[in-house]
Amino acid sequence: MTRLANTWLFLLLCLPASVLAKQSDLEQPIQIHADSVEMREKEGISIYKGKVEITQGSLLLTGDTITIHSTPEGISTIVVTGSPAKYSQLNDQNQTIRAHSNIMDYSRQTGLLQLKGDALLEQDQSRFSSNHIIYDTHTDVVQAGGEKTQPGEEDKSRVSITIKPEKPRETSNP
Repeated sequence: MTRLANTWLFLLLCLPASVLAKQSDLEQPIQIHADSVEMREKEGISIYKGKVEITQGSLLLTGDTITIHSTPEGISTIVVTGSPAKYSQLNDQNQTIRAHSNIMDYSRQTGLLQLKGDALLEQDQSRFSSNHIIYDTHTDVVQAGGEKTQPGEEDKSRVSITIKPEKPRETSNP
């Protein structure tokens, strides 16, 4: 493995625990599969193309193209494009968090995961869908909608939310 490839793997390991939700995932090896990779060391960019799949423990990130931008301090942004781009991971409560959209843009500095175009975020039993969803991985806050489309086009900024009711508690008869 080249020095640059080792650098990228190290940078992936440096993602904050809030993104790699299950703490034990941090101790797992990272696997990257793609049809091709282009690494631009001077620019701090690596571009993985063709059925890209990144796994680390319960984390699964897939897309047609995944571009990782880095600085000397580590990863700055990850952009995933696909039909759709997908994210899945367990949290420490063993609940699956899933997301998919046409474009996913994660900023390490802000902790924001932006889902753009036919976006869906599933967390526990809740589903959020909209054309644009922002998930703050630091505060666990979801914002959806609010991004207007071109004038004259159908309003795709509406939000659909599904919240499954909790199971009723069983009562005991005296």
